Amino acid sequence: MGADGKPAAIKEIETPILGDRKMLSFEEDPDMRWSDEHPFWAKDDIRQWLWTANHANWIKEVQVGAIAGLKDNYSFLPVDGVEFATLNGFEQRTVVDITENYGYNYNTKLYLPVTDNGSMIIVKGYVVAASTNEFKYDYTQLDWNQSQPIIKQKLEDK
Repeated sequence: MGADGKPAAIKEIETPILGDRKMLSFEEDPDMRWSDEHPFWAKDDIRQWLWTANHANWIKEVQVGAIAGLKDNYSFLPVDGVEFATLNGFEQRTVVDITENYGYNYNTKLYLPVTDNGSMIIVKGYVVAASTNEFKYDYTQLDWNQSQPIIKQKLEDK
């Protein structure tokens, strides 16, 4: 299910390597792990939008064609002072670098689900990008305050 409550078909799982990126986690939720360029849905005082810990690595992903990206690839929310979209609503989280702690290295394999339409998906209770492509999916239409209760209810009904 996509973050908008509509079906999100996973067309493939890409398996790039970590390379020179860092592996991150949340202090409050150490089981959630991702590479530093990977986008999450978040909000600040002004709006809901995409957040990434390392914008420079995000830009590299777009430049090499790994993802289509956004219409404005510089529109990300600030690194600090955001709340992350979760199945419980928006929540404060502390991002931590776990690259060294768990022995992650250049050759660590990553797993990226690629959706057929570029929609956001829910992974371990967080709303994350899955092959970000604003040319196929209109992220401006995603309002997690509206979608979250509907999706949470659908999941509880299963």
